[in-house]
Amino acid sequence: MLPAERLVDYFGSESFDVVISTEVMEHVFDWRLIINNIKSVLKRGGFIYLTTRSRGFAYHAYPHDYWRYETGDIIAIFRDFKIIELEYDWEAPGVFLKAKKPINWIPTDLNNIALYSIILGKRTKKLVTLSDAP
Repeated sequence: MLPAERLVDYFGSESFDVVISTEVMEHVFDWRLIINNIKSVLKRGGFIYLTTRSRGFAYHAYPHDYWRYETGDIIAIFRDFKIIELEYDWEAPGVFLKAKKPINWIPTDLNNIALYSIILGKRTKKLVTLSDAP
């Protein structure tokens, strides 16, 4: 199994026509790195299909559960892509995204985006690990 943190290292940039990520993003600690890797391995003109959970979806650590994404978060995260379809899942709170990487893609800076942390119970830009603590 290849960790998502190593997608670009293993496959290289612009390697795939389609990237599918379902029910993963709420489970990754460094979501910015993973999103940037997913965007990078996708060819220009390629499509991403992504589903993830929103606030209101219960904590489900398999083995971890960190984040909740709202439609506004997805719009901010993928403002460098053409969003073709973005739907909210009312039955099991979450979002469904279909987006296309533009031919003239310029990566957006994700550093100022704060997501809702299921662990902290509030929005934050970063989770602190024990090794980060003073």
